[in-house]
Amino acid sequence: MANLGGYTEDFASIPLTEHGKEQAAAVARQWSAAPDLIVVSPFTRTRQTAQPTMDRFPQVPVEYWPVQEFANVAAAVWRGTVHETRGPAMEAWWQRLDAEYRDGEGAETFSEFMQRVAGVVERLRRLPQKRVLLFTHGYFLQGMRLHLLDVAGTDIENIVRFRPFDKEYPVRNCAMVTIELNEENVGVVPENLLVAGYA
Repeated sequence: MANLGGYTEDFASIPLTEHGKEQAAAVARQWSAAPDLIVVSPFTRTRQTAQPTMDRFPQVPVEYWPVQEFANVAAAVWRGTVHETRGPAMEAWWQRLDAEYRDGEGAETFSEFMQRVAGVVERLRRLPQKRVLLFTHGYFLQGMRLHLLDVAGTDIENIVRFRPFDKEYPVRNCAMVTIELNEENVGVVPENLLVAGYA
């Protein structure tokens, strides 16, 4: 709803549009086999995206992890529309290129965001399940991709390349990305097969 310019009260409770619900149903029909685990962001739109898949595989356990979207601007900025408040505030935030900057109450720094991403990747590596469906958000998935492409990259390097990377390799609504993890990094031996759906 927010992407279409609708009014929102807060970051977490933004719902899907009717078209988004149709996309979520289409995602659920695409899986050829049941996963071992479904992991979902706690945000409303992601839970709505995952629901048709959870309904299709009711026997599969579901866990809610901190894979919610990057909260780079203060919570108060989300009261309004993208044109009135969020767009200008986010553009100003990205212009800073400061990995330690906190915009205000309810916001996280870029460094905190990347630490959250790294923690989720490590948690996925330790799972006994082999096939995991992860329903997350665009920026979170991009953070995972950057982390896995260059684990040694600093937060300063990553914040500089984040938006160009996002534009070069965009994540569309309900896009699916397959990631194979082993104990060290991305590799050919799939310890976990992660399919990330963007909500």
